[in-house]
Formats: sequence, C-alpha cells, structure tokens
Amino acid sequence: MRRRPFYGELALLMGLAINACAVAFFAKSDLGMSTLALASYVLNGVFPRFSYGTWNYLIQCSMMIVLVLLIRKINLGFILSFGLAILYGLLIDLFASMIVTLPTSPMARGIYYLLGYCGLSVGTALLILCEMPILPFDTFMKEISVHFKIPYKGLRTSFDLSTIAVSALLGYWRLGSFVGIGIGTLLNALFIGMSVSYAARRLDGSFRFAPRFEKLGELTRRRY
Repeated sequence: MRRRPFYGELALLMGLAINACAVAFFAKSDLGMSTLALASYVLNGVFPRFSYGTWNYLIQCSMMIVLVLLIRKINLGFILSFGLAILYGLLIDLFASMIVTLPTSPMARGIYYLLGYCGLSVGTALLILCEMPILPFDTFMKEISVHFKIPYKGLRTSFDLSTIAVSALLGYWRLGSFVGIGIGTLLNALFIGMSVSYAARRLDGSFRFAPRFEKLGELTRRRY
C-alpha cells in the first residue's frame, strides 16, 4: 500500500489541537484526568486566578527551565518547545470555553470521556509521528533520560506516580477531595499507551510523515 505524504508541521498542529480538545473533554466529563493534565487541573482548582490552560503551560515551561539548569545546555528545539507549550495551553482554554455549556448528565459525561480518550490517542500518535519539535514534557523526559543515563520507562513511570501522589495530596489538603482523580485516570494509565500505539500504526501505515521545512525536522533527530 502506497503511503500518502503528510507534512510534519500539519501533523504537529493537528496533534496539539486534538490533544487540547481531548483534555477539555476529560475535564468536562469529571471522570478523571490523564496523568499529564492532572497537576495543572488541580492547581487551577486550588489557585483559580490562573486558567487551566495557563497552569498547563506554566508547568511545562518550568520543566524546560529546570532541564536547562540541570543539563546546562539550550538549543533552538528547546525554545520552540516553549512556544508549543504556550500554544497548547491557549488551545485548552479555547476548547474548554467552547464546551462549557454542554449538558453534564451521566450519559453525557461518559461520552465526553470517550471523546477525550479517542482524541488523546490520535493526537498523541500524530505528535509521535510528526518528526517535529515536541512539547516540553516529552523533551524533558527524553533529555533527562539521555543525560543521566536513566531508563526512559522507569523515569516516566516514577514521574507519573509522583504526579498522581502530589496532585492527590494537594487536592485533598486544599479542596477536601481527590480532584481530577477518578476511574478515567486509572483507565488512561492502563490502556492509553496501547491505544496510542494502535493509532500510530494505523496512521503510519497510511501516511508518510515528513517536515516540509527540513531544518525543523533536524531539531528532533537525536538518539534517545
């Protein structure tokens, strides 16, 4: 089967938009956030002066600052990751405002969760395949893994568990409940990886992803 060309820049923008929409639907469902979105969701509840999307890019940009301080190096890919984090946060707020008036019946909440789950699977697959600079969280994980020679899988698992634990404690301490943690969080932790892999295989079988501007693609060509 001949694969059709697909610009990496378009895949990047589509992946960011789809993931932002998925996160907004997770929040609307109130059945549990994904691990990566949990901390900003809880912080928005504790300190609502900043929007959920704002907290998301503040956290991700802070991770990039910590990364630069730890490895004592910065490159253009890091700078682009800052910009992507801000765009992603703005998109989250945009989609959240668009669906704020939707009904919240039990059936509707289930549908919102499914939309979020499917969207996150496809959006993440696009970000994996786009061969473009990535969001700060992924850059942070990969660079720390390489620089300190820590297995990526173990680092990611430890980070996810720490995020859930800190978010749970902060939410219970300040809000009296485990905000953002529910059955959806568990389902995401157990199955989202398989869903992303499936979506990536299907997309990769149909499209050939490559950046239109080659120098942007070169920023991601590192050995991890």
